[in-house]
Amino acid sequence: MGRIRLSTIVFGALALAASIIAAVLIVPLLRQAEVGDIDPLGATIGLVSLAVSVPSLWLTWRGLRLQREEEAGAVADRLAGMVMTAESRTWSQLLGADESAMDVAFELREAPARNAQGAGRTGTLDGVMDYFRGLRPRRLIITGAAGSGKTVLAVKLMIAMLRERRPGEAVPVRLSAASWDPRMSTDDFLTAHLVGNFHLSRPAAAKVVERRLVVPVIDGLDEMDRSPSPEYASRAGHAIRALNDYRYADTKADVVVTCRSGHYEALAARDVRLRDAARVELRPLRPADIAAFLHDRADDPGRWRPVLDAVRAAPAGVLACGLRTPWRLTAAAVVYEQRDPRGAYARDPAELLGPGLATEEAIRAHLVGWFVHAAVRSHPGHPGYTVRNVQRWLSALAGHLDEAGGAAKSDLVLHELWPLAGPRSARIAGTAIAATIALAVVVASLAWMPEGFPFAAVLAAVIPLITSSWSATQDAPSWVDVARLRTARGRREFAKGLLAGLLLALFGQSVNAVVHAFWRHPDLALLEGWLLFGIPLGLVLGLMSVGTEQAPEPRGIVRSDLVIAPAGMLTIGLCAFLLFLGSGLDGSTSFAFAFLTVSSVSFVATATGAPVGVVGLRYLGLLAATRRWNRRWLPWRLGRFLAWCCGAGLMRQAGVSYQFRHRELQDHLADAGPTARERPSPSR
Repeated sequence: MGRIRLSTIVFGALALAASIIAAVLIVPLLRQAEVGDIDPLGATIGLVSLAVSVPSLWLTWRGLRLQREEEAGAVADRLAGMVMTAESRTWSQLLGADESAMDVAFELREAPARNAQGAGRTGTLDGVMDYFRGLRPRRLIITGAAGSGKTVLAVKLMIAMLRERRPGEAVPVRLSAASWDPRMSTDDFLTAHLVGNFHLSRPAAAKVVERRLVVPVIDGLDEMDRSPSPEYASRAGHAIRALNDYRYADTKADVVVTCRSGHYEALAARDVRLRDAARVELRPLRPADIAAFLHDRADDPGRWRPVLDAVRAAPAGVLACGLRTPWRLTAAAVVYEQRDPRGAYARDPAELLGPGLATEEAIRAHLVGWFVHAAVRSHPGHPGYTVRNVQRWLSALAGHLDEAGGAAKSDLVLHELWPLAGPRSARIAGTAIAATIALAVVVASLAWMPEGFPFAAVLAAVIPLITSSWSATQDAPSWVDVARLRTARGRREFAKGLLAGLLLALFGQSVNAVVHAFWRHPDLALLEGWLLFGIPLGLVLGLMSVGTEQAPEPRGIVRSDLVIAPAGMLTIGLCAFLLFLGSGLDGSTSFAFAFLTVSSVSFVATATGAPVGVVGLRYLGLLAATRRWNRRWLPWRLGRFLAWCCGAGLMRQAGVSYQFRHRELQDHLADAGPTARERPSPSR
């Protein structure tokens, strides 16, 4: 089906283009030529092709719309495979090297009214799918303390749903609540997420959402607001009200939400609840749960006997409370099960009984601080990734998130990090890099320019690069997306870009014609030139995507933005140079005309608000401005470092962004600051 659509639209487009060119060439000749100078049959065929191609394109457009109507189920099936891959990776990142999760239990917390039918009084992680299947409607709110395993339970449910899913059924999709714009409805939020993170075309995403083939799993409702007690008009309150409007024709649609208990109870106190839903509360781990987990994870369970004895002796004591969440217990296992190359254990669990750990907060700080240390030691990477450096870099990033959005900010997106260096530092550094490039271009070009060539043309090519790198406020990266040709929407965007390229090329040729008239050089092949560098320019614009919709992996965004501008300009310049050289001009004059073409295109692109490459320059400016002398020092290859952190279990990838593995880890590093000690242990 895809091949038929592609061949049809390509045929129609080529027919239309050929007809227009034929008409442009034939009509003037028909007016001026005498009988016998031109083939009437050929002219007639060209004009008839023009008439035939227009309705053929219209029919193609109608066919594409009808096909899109029929593809919602197929899109959902394809989406299910992508979600399974993403959530399987998330499951591994959440649990670390040992991917077995403890079977945590939860209890039903009924609301005064509007509860889902069929909710059991209790449930467990392993049985969460059966619990969810029994709800009418299937609307579940997972609450609990920080680190209690809310996201793990939600991911477990999603994987189970995907395994039991049949073709054409709804697909669970997990979304970060912190990224929800209060101005967006649930449908719009889901559609934007599917486009931006799963590479669906907007019409296809809107269709599966409209047909309720998506089960939204809203993760981290508590991260939407700074206040631990959100009001009715808060972002979280808006999200709950929007989800209450998310429904089928005759009943509420399936929804899963995770939220900290205190935040949800604050909303419920203001009568903001998810209606017709079952709210469950994850139970704190009991001494038996702690003992069972450590027995399964420990190579030598006897080393943990003093800790387990203390937990059993005081089930409500400081140590038991400090270890009562799966996240902290996992951190404890990682820290105290770490071994050196000779097999000796790096630390003794008995440290948890030390006098310096007299409060639950002290235990949390101790475990999270040493967790970073253990993760770095167990996952060697670049020689510069020492414990001290990693802590300092992660503290800088966590501090930036804390300042940027408080409790509502959790995503690290590479091309949006430039304010971390300061309000102007990255812009100044990026502009300096652009000015250096521009100076090199000017020096190199002047050596090739013929005598009398206007210097203003040289400035027209380089000044837009400098001014846009300073003044541009857009944070949308540009990148080449060849895969867009697979979808109807992508092919429409490609056609628009191709047309824009031809129009820009026409403008450039017009400028060249004016300059040519003053210089009185031999006639230029304006039509051939228009096509020669108009088509390459159109291909660049047609395949260029702006924004993070369907973007590649996080590091690829800034890399592509840096490459696309020089690659496009070099392609256009080379084509123009070959054209003018073939028109009989000498090398320096051909270079001058090619440079003039590039400068005109660059000027028009900047004037129309499309400063391609600015995001990449800002990112380079960020790296240049965050050196050792800055209070927020970051590694030169920041993207590679964050990818390494995902492998080390310190961070996880979510679409085009990175997130800390757990909010407690982010909060601890933000509090520690960029000068965190190598071993932040209160008991040392």
